[in-house]
Amino acid sequence: MMLKKYFRKPRGTGTSLNLYMFLPHRIIHALKVLATNPAYFKARLSTISYQLKHPDHPWLTTAAIAYMTETLDSTKRAFEWGSGRSTIWLAKRVGHLVSVEDNREWYHKIRPRLAGHSVDYFLIGPENPQEQYPGRILDYPDGHFDLILVDGSHRAACIRNAVSKIVIGGSIIVDNADQGVNTAPLKNFQKIPTDNGVWHTDIFVREA
Repeated sequence: MMLKKYFRKPRGTGTSLNLYMFLPHRIIHALKVLATNPAYFKARLSTISYQLKHPDHPWLTTAAIAYMTETLDSTKRAFEWGSGRSTIWLAKRVGHLVSVEDNREWYHKIRPRLAGHSVDYFLIGPENPQEQYPGRILDYPDGHFDLILVDGSHRAACIRNAVSKIVIGGSIIVDNADQGVNTAPLKNFQKIPTDNGVWHTDIFVREA
């Protein structure tokens, strides 16, 4: 039973050793991708290599990580929907972080790793109305956050609620932006698209 955790599909921080990619159906899938889309296969290997070399980095594009590294410091306030590697990484780099999670098991796994950091970590489970998850940010004043990361559930509603909460010059980062995420509410922001060949993490900077 203990071995099962090493074969689970990784999520967020994953595990110290993850063998999901070596399951038979994943190997067959990888071979099909290699045959039909070698560029994607190469990008996927590069991404896996990066994640193995940087086990503490968020599962975002390297360009997005570099951008956050350059723009964040202990004076900044951040908000994120969807916790994981990003939560721990951000907690070490900003003055205060608010993180919202809707998976109870995942919440209890991440929470102990935030000890000693200035983080308000909220669990909003399925027993709560869906409005409470994207609506959690509405408890904060307009222009309160320097960074908002959208990487969880109900992304369209989260993006709509995030617009007024970011400071001028601050950034809203949308992960998996290539998966049909509606970013229309950010049309007046400067868009900085990033792509690692596997997925997109787009950065939207509020200019006014």
